[in-house]
Amino acid sequence: MGQLQFEVVQYRLENEYGAPTRMEPANWKFLRWVDPTSDLEKLFAALLPTGCVHAVDLKDQPVILFTDEWALNFFQEKRPEFKLSDQPYE
Repeated sequence: MGQLQFEVVQYRLENEYGAPTRMEPANWKFLRWVDPTSDLEKLFAALLPTGCVHAVDLKDQPVILFTDEWALNFFQEKRPEFKLSDQPYE
């Protein structure tokens, strides 16, 4: 979705439903799925580069949100035991 689509949703929520909204930009640029066969306890205990976070997708698959390419590359270099993919694992 682009900025315009978010603005349309915001307009409709406020004008059709009377629901106040606020848009706040997120700082994440890259999402990577973590191989689900990884040691997830170890993953969630792992330190991430500043501003990056662990999360799960709608299917409860573990993901990491990275702020920039440097953070992604740094994590992959320092934590090669965690296999990352730009596509969900099947």
